[in-house]
Amino acid sequence: MSFVFSPSPTVSVPVLGSPSRFPVHRIYCVGRNYEEHAKEMGFTGREPPFFFLKPADAIVVVDAGQTGSMPYPSQTQNLHHEIELVVAIGKGGKNIQAADALSHIYGYAVGLDMTRRDLQNDMKKQGRPWCIGKAFDHSAPIGPITPAAQAGDVMNAEIYVQVNGQDRQRSQVSKLIWNVAETIEHLSAAWELQPGDLIYTGTPEGVAAVVSGDTLVGGVAGLGELRIRVALSHRNPEILMSLLRSLAQFSAIVAGLLMTFITLLTCGSILGRETIGQTIAGDFELSGVATGAAIALFMPWCQLKRGNIIVDFFTAKVPEDINARLDRLGALLLALCFALLAWRTWLGGLNAYQTQSGSMMLGLPEWYVYAAMVPPFILTTVIALYQCVFGFGGEEGASA
Repeated sequence: MSFVFSPSPTVSVPVLGSPSRFPVHRIYCVGRNYEEHAKEMGFTGREPPFFFLKPADAIVVVDAGQTGSMPYPSQTQNLHHEIELVVAIGKGGKNIQAADALSHIYGYAVGLDMTRRDLQNDMKKQGRPWCIGKAFDHSAPIGPITPAAQAGDVMNAEIYVQVNGQDRQRSQVSKLIWNVAETIEHLSAAWELQPGDLIYTGTPEGVAAVVSGDTLVGGVAGLGELRIRVALSHRNPEILMSLLRSLAQFSAIVAGLLMTFITLLTCGSILGRETIGQTIAGDFELSGVATGAAIALFMPWCQLKRGNIIVDFFTAKVPEDINARLDRLGALLLALCFALLAWRTWLGGLNAYQTQSGSMMLGLPEWYVYAAMVPPFILTTVIALYQCVFGFGGEEGASA
């Protein structure tokens, strides 16, 4: 048999204590299959199980005792971990009864169902399939498969994941809404299971976001641990971008405080009060330099925070993410501040500083212009501080 190009090698997972490997056929996943996780997502009761699939080559194999690596995926700002018990099917079948299901299992493994939560939620709101949130490259890390005979009491085992040494998810496999045998019964009624199929059986409560540089350690008692690090992707340099965002945000805070200070001093001097502002803010060159510096700080902040925010404000749909709303509001407030300051400095010119009190600039008393700057500067500084404290993440809500 000949092919038009060389076929991809078979995806396989190592088997603990054996030189042989487990060839992967399909990857099935069960949604909302732990009671507490269902509750935290706003669902109650024992709803019928539902399934989604990942491509076999989404597997990231991590050998026992090793720390694997997965790149931070593209097009997301909200990558979530979901720790899961993985069932490896060794004998296929259709319409398998729960009483016979365990005889079809070859073994068990620890897996992570990585999820681009923001993309998944966007697709759900639009009533579209959310494969883009679940079935992307490197979305299914997995450890070695432990044969069923060596796995111990998996159905009552503890399941957990830690991120950078801190607990995120911890529960018991016994809390599955649909246990492994029942899951196989329902799944085999919809698809004919084949040897090599993997079933990610669902995740407990505590799903949350990870970023580049985080190390995840997940486990199921009796199956060992899965260790994986979220690495820097050359297509999405998240660590560098995070540092640049932080620097730009800090610059916005400094610019806001500095400009508010200068504006207040200037208002004081214009109203006839003898303050240091008479000298500092009354200097044309200093105001020009301050304006240019503030604009220079403002522009990279706009560009770094999810692209061109000014354009997004007028073209994009209003997002549910409160931080994205604040991004756009902060950008517009800063733009207003700098426009007012530029108006005062460049259009008013030196004459505005040399006239008597009550001088006019384009038909307005000077202090009107300066006073108009104060609220935007204060608001944008508060927004910047809020985002530095609470971060830039997207929606934390999840659905599967």
